[in-house]
Formats: sequence, C-alpha cells, structure tokens
Amino acid sequence: EDPLPGHHYCFGADPGLGVARGDSSAVSGICRVCRRTAFRMQTRSLRPDEFADWICGVSRHWNDAGINLEANFRPEMVELLARTDRRPFLYLRTGASRTDIVDNEPQRYCFSTTPTTKRQIIHLMQFKMETEPGLFLDSVVLRQALVFRVQVNLDRNVVNYIGAGKGQNDDVLVAHALALIHDQD
Repeated sequence: EDPLPGHHYCFGADPGLGVARGDSSAVSGICRVCRRTAFRMQTRSLRPDEFADWICGVSRHWNDAGINLEANFRPEMVELLARTDRRPFLYLRTGASRTDIVDNEPQRYCFSTTPTTKRQIIHLMQFKMETEPGLFLDSVVLRQALVFRVQVNLDRNVVNYIGAGKGQNDDVLVAHALALIHDQD
C-alpha cells in the first residue's frame, strides 16, 4: 500500500549481514494515526550500505517516517544514516538532544539492545498486544512472536537468552518492536 496523506509513520529496522545464508534484514512500519502495521520487508540480498540507502528511501516515501535501527551490530549503518537528510527522522535515545550530536557521536541515535532493554521490549510488546492488537495483525510478526524465546536464570535474576529458537527468525519481530519503541517516544 502507499502512505496516506497527512498520516505519520515510523518504522524499526533490524539489519542483517547481507549474505544469502546469514541473518536477514527486516523493516516493519506502523501508522501512528491508524494504529496498525503499514508495511514490512525482509531480505537477505541487501548489503548493509544498500540497506541503509533503502531505509532512506522508505522514510522519504512514507511521509518522512521516523527510523529506529537496531544499532548494536551495525553501528556503521547508524553513521551512514546520520550523515543523510534522514538524520532528523532518526530515533534519538532518551536523554540525548539533537544539539548534543556531532558527526562522531552516532551512538546517540537508534537503539542498542542489552539484557535490560530486551526485557523492556518484551514488556512493551506484551502491553501493546493486549491494548492495541491491531498493531499485530501482520502474519510474519505473529509467526515470529510464536517462536520467540526468553531464557531467564532465576538464581541470578538475569536474562540468558532472548531471541528466536534454533532455525527460526526474529528479525521482523525485532524491527516491529523497534517501531513500537519509536512510536511511544
């Protein structure tokens, strides 16, 4: 579908390796007006620089959609995006201000997953599934939610593993969660 005039969108992006047998790259976007999933894409064929270019085009096409990229494994993509006209649309981490940003500080943009932020993501998704089920009508998001695993060490109160089960993917689900994070801020 195409974006609706006057509607605002945001999307999450989970960059992969850009190789045929590696983790795939995924994007999931939501309409902040209609409160539903607006678009989704998953590919293994785009190299990280191509994926960054594609993300810029998606943001422009979808009425200057906000971008929240998972930054842990591809910080160079955040740097690439921070040097484009999409910089004002990048998710800005809590506590950072746009005036704090200089070209050598791209770490202030987008989202880094840690055991703490992963727990926050899970709680946010549970809350949104209960309160706004329309945001979860995408079949791929639902399928990946069913194979998502959380392994907790109760003795130490730490999360050992969060992600897809063996042989499964969670890239679209992670991208969708990043869109929800961008949407709530």
